[in-house]
Amino acid sequence: RASMMFRIGERAFDDPSESPAPPIVVRAGTSPSLGSLAGANFFEPFFARDDIHCVVNHAPASELERRVLSGELDVAVVEDVPLSGPSRGLRSRVLLREKMVLVAPEGSSMDAVRDPIRFISYTRGSRLQGLSEDWLGRNAVPFEVAGEVDHPGVMLRLVGTRGLWCIAPGHQAREHGLHIVAEVDFCAEIHGMTRDANISEHVASLLDALTSPEFREQTE
Repeated sequence: RASMMFRIGERAFDDPSESPAPPIVVRAGTSPSLGSLAGANFFEPFFARDDIHCVVNHAPASELERRVLSGELDVAVVEDVPLSGPSRGLRSRVLLREKMVLVAPEGSSMDAVRDPIRFISYTRGSRLQGLSEDWLGRNAVPFEVAGEVDHPGVMLRLVGTRGLWCIAPGHQAREHGLHIVAEVDFCAEIHGMTRDANISEHVASLLDALTSPEFREQTE
């Protein structure tokens, strides 16, 4: 009986099909507001493959950039242009671009604005904050900042409940059925970051899956 059990165990050990290789762990990072900008569906590729086990951490973009450079993370996805570049060992590419619109309470128009509008902006120092407020200035729209938040969903809710104005992704504004005053001349961008070295096939395939068809064609 003991010899039979030994032979069974030996066959199981010798047959690799009985013990599949464990999934490859990919250490990923995203900024906290990424989901509100890109939508929940954007995250599906992180968990789409059985041979990849993604561990996703959340941190500010600057911290994620540091962790990628130090090797603590294999990849990071952020909504601001990375500060570092190839000279510091960082590789980045655009994954997604969202068209932005100016949203206001029903019945509002830019032509009718005389007093400063109450504008909910992105947080100070962010790329979208600078672009949004610069666009309002260039288009002679007087405004006062009523608050700052890096969450388009919150912004759009405040348009409906508090009568504020904001600049947010066009598809989200339409989904909420809100009044779009104008299309702006800039987009929100989502960037993928890796170290500027040979990245694994698993990380490369994850970035490809996260990349919109528009930019996937540019990288092929």
